[in-house]
Amino acid sequence: MTTTNAPAQFREDPLTQVRRAYVAFAQGLFQAAPRGSYHWDPNIAATEIVITDENPINLSVVGVRPAISFTRSPVQFFGLGMDDLDKYDFATGMKQKTMLVPGTMNINCCSRNDLESENLAWLYAEQLWLHREQLMRAGMFEIGRNMVIGFPSFLGSIVEDDGADEWYVTSVQSLFQFHRTFRSTPLGARVIQGVEA
Repeated sequence: MTTTNAPAQFREDPLTQVRRAYVAFAQGLFQAAPRGSYHWDPNIAATEIVITDENPINLSVVGVRPAISFTRSPVQFFGLGMDDLDKYDFATGMKQKTMLVPGTMNINCCSRNDLESENLAWLYAEQLWLHREQLMRAGMFEIGRNMVIGFPSFLGSIVEDDGADEWYVTSVQSLFQFHRTFRSTPLGARVIQGVEA
């Protein structure tokens, strides 16, 4: 069985690639900002905003700077018709199946100031919408259109520290989809025979 029609990263580990796409977009967005305007730097000592895919956020690393973290919701397999069949080769018995995998990424914009967390959430969501084509070229089927921006609330489980009650989070829920296309031939029947045995 082979996976086709996807960049190498999506063929090998699609869920990690989804997370990397969101994180890399945030890092690129804020790296382009001038110093004094939430400039992101790979050097943790020099950055003005911490962008991480780690949860919970470690306040001893973040300090007083704002931070953005990412939490993926469950994904599901979404079929596209009878047997998800896209192509069939009568001569070889090869089947090509396609499905969509939708899910939601929660972008947690954290700050000690509720308005700052809300502004960061708006900035990220708007820029994701404006530049969605870049992420689609990187392998996403759909991203950056269906988003919900929450309201500032206390952090709770997103921060790893007793000082969580001094922090606010405004979350952006970003719906995404990527597709999977597989080809299999009757040679794959050995796998099923092994399961049946």
